[in-house]
Amino acid sequence: MRTKHLFIIQMMAAAAILYSCSSDDNFTAEEDGAVDDYLFVDCDQVPIRLGVGPNSIVETRGTGMVGSISTDTMGVVWHGERFKVLMLEQNSLNPTLIGEDTVLFDVDFKTPDNSPSGSILPVDNVSRYFPADGCSDFWAYRLDDAQVSVPHKTDTTWAVDLKIDGTQDVMVAKAIPTSAQKKALGKNKTTWYYSTYSARKGLEPAFQSFRHLMTRLKFYVVPTTSSAVNHTSGITVTKIAVSSFTQGSLAVAGLNDTKGEKQVITWNDAARDTLLLKQRDKTAAQPKSAPLVKLDPLVLRDSVKNRVYPIGESLLVAPDSMYVVKVYFTKNDKPYCSVDTLYRNTSHTKFAAGYSYNIRVRLNGDVSTATARSLFWEDAE
Repeated sequence: MRTKHLFIIQMMAAAAILYSCSSDDNFTAEEDGAVDDYLFVDCDQVPIRLGVGPNSIVETRGTGMVGSISTDTMGVVWHGERFKVLMLEQNSLNPTLIGEDTVLFDVDFKTPDNSPSGSILPVDNVSRYFPADGCSDFWAYRLDDAQVSVPHKTDTTWAVDLKIDGTQDVMVAKAIPTSAQKKALGKNKTTWYYSTYSARKGLEPAFQSFRHLMTRLKFYVVPTTSSAVNHTSGITVTKIAVSSFTQGSLAVAGLNDTKGEKQVITWNDAARDTLLLKQRDKTAAQPKSAPLVKLDPLVLRDSVKNRVYPIGESLLVAPDSMYVVKVYFTKNDKPYCSVDTLYRNTSHTKFAAGYSYNIRVRLNGDVSTATARSLFWEDAE
């Protein structure tokens, strides 16, 4: 990206810098001779201020689902969560520089506390500034504790390696201005973001919508026979496990991706493992946001036949066309394991990223069957 500078030098040594975001654009005065406010008589650095819009609540490390399904009244405020941000030259994989120094690359940021939107701050409390010229793209991602590498560069992306255990909600976003915001930058200047110019115009980078890249499975147990709920011989569910891809590579930024649609996970087909359903720590001061721990047994003795009983928190798995579900239970103190293949529907449509599925496990005392019903997750398509 070449930057063209025009220095207007008048008496009293007043100076102004005009800059461009591509090799074809010049930041010049209007043809009628009017001096626009992008002609500055100082070279003060403009600080980078990032923001988030109302999206979904994010919880602390290893606590499972981020946000809520669309039928909930939750998912409207942030609570001081963290994610990482990359600032790259516009339409490029090159980190934005001031001189030879990288401005902002893979830096931890923290969201507002108990607010639906607002500014996000760097965890290191270091102020960063836009270069005097040029434009940049801003990318964000959240891997919780699933990240196992620093960002590495490919021909078309910056990517990070990940390994999930069923508790991490992977999220991505790109700062994208609205049409009205771009129009407000001025005639023939709608691509001059994000930059010193756009910041002085009041256009700050904001991540208005994060996308969930995992599939959520929420489990319920239904005892379907009298023997399953019998006072002496009723069953106790001790564990639920699901087979899922667990390792892959997340594209956190890429070329030719104006809307962030290529921020996706490429899963390693050879890396499949069994993920265990967990639950919130009931002894924590705030159980709803507590870490996930080993599942407590669900005792169905003396329960009600055909009643639906929730179990555990949820499992966050790789999107797939099917899952092998194993239900471990005891009956008369004897252990059993029932295995079923879970499909979304008879057409074997893929379980989608950004969707939450209610999984009903029907137990007759000897075997189990699992069926799925989908619900929208936050911003799911």
